[in-house]
Amino acid sequence: MSQITSRNPAVAAYAEALLDLAQEAKQEEVVASELLELQTLLAHERNFENFMESPSIRIGERAEVIQRIFADRLSRLTMNFMGVLNAKGRLALLKHVADAYREQLNTRQGKVTASVTVALKLSDAEKEVVRQELSAAMKKDVIVELHVDESILGGMVVKVQDRLMDASVRAQLDAMRRQLITGKA
Repeated sequence: MSQITSRNPAVAAYAEALLDLAQEAKQEEVVASELLELQTLLAHERNFENFMESPSIRIGERAEVIQRIFADRLSRLTMNFMGVLNAKGRLALLKHVADAYREQLNTRQGKVTASVTVALKLSDAEKEVVRQELSAAMKKDVIVELHVDESILGGMVVKVQDRLMDASVRAQLDAMRRQLITGKA
């Protein structure tokens, strides 16, 4: 069975359609926030996730529960979108659509997400310096997702889309080790 991601064609199509509608309604950020809340709920409440994805639960029954739980909490657009996913038997895609929606929204807003791994937690000021440097280098507004991994020893590893820049002390030590073993400078 293949792993579903935000790059799955069906997921990307649903996200794009929802984003187009959200932009028309000027609710891009509202929908993004609601999708994040739903995604968090699905990640932390396994019973809810099972309910949303179970093929043994009738579409009408699931629609009633969704309406009862979320009608006063979510925008009409997000509610209608969940209704479409439910009717098509595609609610299992919701968490992936949330990721794809955010990626597409960021792209339309000229933003890009960078996964930055450092050995020690950065202060807010240090994180902002990293964000500004990456933004200047990429000529885009960069959103930094910070991760701490002590095994890199120092420096940082930056991943933006398909590009990886490993400026960690661990990588530099490994490169020196290879040079010493092979005798090539």
